[in-house]
Amino acid sequence: MKKMLKPITAMITLCTLLGTFVGCSAKDKEESLDSISIVAPLNSIDEPEKNSEILSKLEELTEMKVDIKWIPKGNYKAKSTAMIASGECPDILVVEDITEDIVKGVDQGGFWQVDDYITGYENLSNGDKAIQNNASFKGKTYGIYRYKDMVDNSMIFRKDWLDKLGLKEPQNIDEFTEILRRFRDSDPDENGIKDTYGLGIAGADEGKFNDIFNQIAAWFGAPNGWKVKDDKLVPAFTTEEYKKALDYMRKIYDEGYIDPKCYLKNNSDVEDNFFNNKYGVIFEKLSKAVDLEKSIKEKNPNSETDKLITTISSIKVNENSKVFGGKGYSGMLMFPKKGIKSEEKLRKVLGFVDKLNSKECYTLLNYGILGENYTIENGEYKSLQNSTTYDLLSFSELSINWNKESLSTNEKSNFRKNLSKVQDLKEDNIIENPVLNLKTEGYINNEQSVLSDLESINAKYIFGELDKSQYESALREWLENEGDSYIEKVNKLYEEYLYK
Repeated sequence: MKKMLKPITAMITLCTLLGTFVGCSAKDKEESLDSISIVAPLNSIDEPEKNSEILSKLEELTEMKVDIKWIPKGNYKAKSTAMIASGECPDILVVEDITEDIVKGVDQGGFWQVDDYITGYENLSNGDKAIQNNASFKGKTYGIYRYKDMVDNSMIFRKDWLDKLGLKEPQNIDEFTEILRRFRDSDPDENGIKDTYGLGIAGADEGKFNDIFNQIAAWFGAPNGWKVKDDKLVPAFTTEEYKKALDYMRKIYDEGYIDPKCYLKNNSDVEDNFFNNKYGVIFEKLSKAVDLEKSIKEKNPNSETDKLITTISSIKVNENSKVFGGKGYSGMLMFPKKGIKSEEKLRKVLGFVDKLNSKECYTLLNYGILGENYTIENGEYKSLQNSTTYDLLSFSELSINWNKESLSTNEKSNFRKNLSKVQDLKEDNIIENPVLNLKTEGYINNEQSVLSDLESINAKYIFGELDKSQYESALREWLENEGDSYIEKVNKLYEEYLYK
């Protein structure tokens, strides 16, 4: 009897969740056409006040009464799912990540499909088609994506080290490798001790480490996850370009250009070592790079940032070198049918989201109130720190960010300009994943589990735990146990849902 308890409990939980999504449980509430209910992540300790000036301004701009249920970000996935399962369905659910529960909710008809509706709205009809496709569920739109830069990684160099050693920013893989060697051997911090390394890697942070490897693999021309050949999906790890990237990472680790204990370092350790004259190059998210520059300015108030750090997007290895592309979105706003019971209300909600993408709402949700959260001096934006500053961290979760206009700042450093160049890379320089819209039941969890095992084998090879023959043996075992069936399954899903 005890053995049956776990599957029965899981089945009840799932049925409750799906029943709530499709309107099979919980009492219906009377539908209001002049108010919007939202569930969103809370990014600070305290919730914004109910009479928040930002909220009041949002209601003024959208001409709707807005009721927001804030859930702490650390527990958002679990608690938002549990809340919906209890019958509390909002009009708008802010979805941070596409989980199996969300996919099942879509497949069971629990969310509105909005392809036929968004064409009637000025802002929503102007979305990026490639990103909209990436955010879709098997080609169909069930939410409004929150824009994120397609290229989200930059490579940051200690420019003061480059200058001391008479080096320039690298243009190709040989120059990059030579810089890593010189940063290790030539005492760039001038302390008389050989205690520096070329490249800082957060080996203990699996996600960060994989981001770095994927970017380097793209330099060698490897696909982003998969490539399409003869109408079939070929996994990246089977390509020669991917294998060359693995060998290159192994080489610079064996040569000591990377901290030999990098597998113990998390991202904060890497940043600290970059600040404190231990690492000469790191990879960083674009948004985090801005914070990093600010921290370096605070640590070195008498030095210009441009003399301390610089950034580039890519290294040339061959004619197929690319920049690794992300999804282009960070979650989305989705519309549960249990919360929105009529097309009339759906159109009202979509009209509200359309207004969220106006310049006025974009500025409000990301910068706050003029005079309260920021000022404009000589045509330039200047942030003001006050009690409502942290509210913006939460309100920004509602912004879909399609309107990419930002207030001009007086931060005109070359570092910032170079970051902008990374963001503005042309599509033909970016390599994209062809199956990002392959969202179907069982696929997401299976993908994460299977690929985690592959990534672990890669890391063991790069960090010297496996030699070449041991790596190939481990890879064959992985393919026999789960890899081959995973590849076959993804190809079947691709043929069924995506390939035309």
